[in-house]
Amino acid sequence: MPPLSLNYGGRKSFTIRSKSYKSDSQPIFCASLNQVLEVDLKSMSIKVEPRVTMEMLFQATLPYGLSVPVIPEVKSMTVGGALMGIAGESSSHRWGCFHEICTGCEILLGNGDLLHASPQENPEIFYGLAGSYGSLGVLVSVELKLIPVKPFVHLTYYSYSNPDAVIDALQAFYQSRNPPQFLEGFIFAKDLAVIAIGNDCTSEQISEKLPLLSLKRVSSKWYYQHVYDNLKISQTCEEVMPYSEYIFRHDQGAFWIGAYFLNPALMSAFISQGMLKLYSPKINYFNEHQIERYHNAMHPSTFGRTVMHPWMNCQKLQSMLHRAEKWIQNRFIIQDFCIPENNAKKFLQNAMEDTGLFPIWLCPIKSTTTPQIFAPHQVKDQSSTPYFINIGLYGLSAYSKPIDEMTKKLECLTKELCGRKVLYARSYYTPEEFWEIYSEKDYEMLRKLTNANGIWHQITDKVLTT
Repeated sequence: MPPLSLNYGGRKSFTIRSKSYKSDSQPIFCASLNQVLEVDLKSMSIKVEPRVTMEMLFQATLPYGLSVPVIPEVKSMTVGGALMGIAGESSSHRWGCFHEICTGCEILLGNGDLLHASPQENPEIFYGLAGSYGSLGVLVSVELKLIPVKPFVHLTYYSYSNPDAVIDALQAFYQSRNPPQFLEGFIFAKDLAVIAIGNDCTSEQISEKLPLLSLKRVSSKWYYQHVYDNLKISQTCEEVMPYSEYIFRHDQGAFWIGAYFLNPALMSAFISQGMLKLYSPKINYFNEHQIERYHNAMHPSTFGRTVMHPWMNCQKLQSMLHRAEKWIQNRFIIQDFCIPENNAKKFLQNAMEDTGLFPIWLCPIKSTTTPQIFAPHQVKDQSSTPYFINIGLYGLSAYSKPIDEMTKKLECLTKELCGRKVLYARSYYTPEEFWEIYSEKDYEMLRKLTNANGIWHQITDKVLTT
């Protein structure tokens, strides 16, 4: 009997890898596991099924003035996807990744048993689930921590003239006695970078002088573009944003990936070569002339954003990209690398030099010593590496080079600097290289505990698929 695999009812996952490993699998239909089961005000927790999206999760808690502490900025990302695939956000310097606000879960084991796991009950399975991509069992329900939140976020932006200064400033913010609730950075160019800090607030705490930012209009600038345009004018600025909009600020435009597809020439090539396969180019990556035409994502036009608005959210873009997976994989870099804070400058400099890709996203993450086999921010000694900085590379390289060569070089550098990548992205490791980074012994022990062998695909079947 071939291994089982999950069927999401037509909705595409947020991994950018091929799902060819599912071709000989028996499907389990799980799209209906999308209910909010309970909001417990006494224990300040919420219990949901794994197909509940981040938007549904937030809407379920908002009437109580509550939220989970970490919400990935993608409205349609599911709770199960964020837990099994690992997701960080601008609050991760305080709380860690999304799965670290999970207080318990139920999983279906390979022998049909339903098991409850938490830090106190079956802890090795509980911690091992993070980043396992469904290779240990199927999530049935998840319990998450809740915190009180206020209706607005007071944002302050600081600009810097070099990336090293941004890393230093990020460290100063998250190491302070009272770190901000939200913290992220953007590298727009080698000589322009920005840090955004945020704290929630009430309407009474808002100064009348502060502008209110809303991105609800169809013609609104995408968040990164708004930040970039503001900081060209002033080195420091402040504004207020509704909490409900802030947490999903990167959904429209998928950070800045959508800007590339507002370029008519690139969109034409994507449709004719990638989707319809009308012809095959001589090389499977962009040539220098194409790079020059397609590379700049900094200035999506008002007309383009407005006309294409319905197709420019994360879910629609992700679905579109999956229709030409190989074409995208060979031309776009979409990767996240978690680097120990003391090595972040070296990685960032190499990434900028080797790819020429901008913007770059920076997200500090508190490290963990819990036995999370596949967590990118796991360490043995938290005192030596209290924080990692996630460096997100999303877009087109400035150079006409094979994507696999550039990515492989960054993977090697990540290992050299004692970091790890997030495995939702396409990986170029051999199985031997993969198990030099992660503990195969501990993983196989968990596979036995969860009766996964022969029932669920191995993680290497999933994350090393090309």
